[in-house]
Amino acid sequence: MRVYSPRSSITLLGCIFFINMACATIYELFPGKPYCIGDDAEKNDLFRGKYIVKQGQPGQVDIVITDSNQREVLRKTGDVESSWLYTATAKGEIRVCMFNKGGFPVKVDLEMGAGPAAKDYDAIAKKENLKPLELELRRLEDLISSVKSDFEYYTSREQEARSVNESTNSRVLIGFLVSMAFILGIGTWQLYVLQKYFTSKKMM
Repeated sequence: MRVYSPRSSITLLGCIFFINMACATIYELFPGKPYCIGDDAEKNDLFRGKYIVKQGQPGQVDIVITDSNQREVLRKTGDVESSWLYTATAKGEIRVCMFNKGGFPVKVDLEMGAGPAAKDYDAIAKKENLKPLELELRRLEDLISSVKSDFEYYTSREQEARSVNESTNSRVLIGFLVSMAFILGIGTWQLYVLQKYFTSKKMM
């Protein structure tokens, strides 16, 4: 995740950027100074977000989302509280920009999620009549798919870095090893959940 901003005050409430890409943050926006957050996306990746204007007058804050071709795909204007759901149509950077149109600083509570974190698993469970363990398996499958995507990304970056600068290989290798360790951990957890599920069904 990349930040594009002039001087601005930020209070982090908690971010998890590795697998589920969930992030909740309070930003203090100053008049005339846009604050943008960019993140890489694959085609069909899901992005979910919501925000609440903590202080200031209604009509001050605009939210603009642009795709990898810098085309505006969504705009929220003057809402005190709103949300969005966007599916990437192509590979590239998705950028979310916030603009304070008022005359005084304003605080915005912004929460965003991409990939598995953007999915509404409660709605999925109701729609498909999934039991708790089945829903957990679905969530794990999505996490593994996300890890696999990250693994492929690190592999491609390693190949690029090798041809450009050998000094970056150690950092790429660390990312690769962390990814592999996480894949093994998720796999072990999935086997545990499966065993628990089958045991509850008296199949083992």
